[in-house]
Amino acid sequence: MADQEARATSFGSVAELYERGRPEYPATAIEWMLAPVRGTAASPRVLDVGAGTGKLSRGLLAAGCRVTAVDPDAQMLEQLRDSVPGVPTGIGTAESLPCADASADAVVLGQAWHWVDPVLASREIARVLRPGGVLGLVWNLRDPRTAWATELEALVRTSGSRDTIAAGGPELAPPFGAPEHASWAWEHPATRATLGGMLRSRSYYITGSPLERAELDAGLARILDGLGLRDGESIGMPYVTHAFRAILPG
Repeated sequence: MADQEARATSFGSVAELYERGRPEYPATAIEWMLAPVRGTAASPRVLDVGAGTGKLSRGLLAAGCRVTAVDPDAQMLEQLRDSVPGVPTGIGTAESLPCADASADAVVLGQAWHWVDPVLASREIARVLRPGGVLGLVWNLRDPRTAWATELEALVRTSGSRDTIAAGGPELAPPFGAPEHASWAWEHPATRATLGGMLRSRSYYITGSPLERAELDAGLARILDGLGLRDGESIGMPYVTHAFRAILPG
């Protein structure tokens, strides 16, 4: 548990790499998560929990939402304020949110639910959602549909994100029921720099030994050299985005 907590809060030390190396979330996935509250809130009040550097917050703003970003890591929120100016921020976790009761139309988490206690988080999110509000969970997963992407996946290792999807989706607790699920396949243009940022912003890389980091760097270089990918050139990194949504009864 201590190791997981250390990994979960390790990202702040590489906030700039995280921002550069992780993809955005497809607008279609964001709209799908918000659809249940669009009829009653044209500009929904959305709490982005585990907001990190603002990848999901940026998409929510583009969708016309009034966004508040929450993260346990002050360094990540500092990067968010630079990359998504004007968004209110607060220190907190899914299990302990700095928000009033029934103050949000939607609560969303990107690449984050696998870090939380699902029972405590479900209860706390239900507190801050208004009746009929929506809990949205989303993950971008690399799709090893090509030989080089398969090599990269073997290097990057499995993750809590992938384990969650492989197990049939996220575990929620009352008062939420089983969530709905949708997915989308797409490609993200990636360069040597962005792929390096993706690798070096992984929790096991951040908390790894110098030898482990060197081996990972060398492995990535071998894959990209094999592709003939030069600095400044890009290649389509295949992804599948998985989104889940559950309505708060009431």
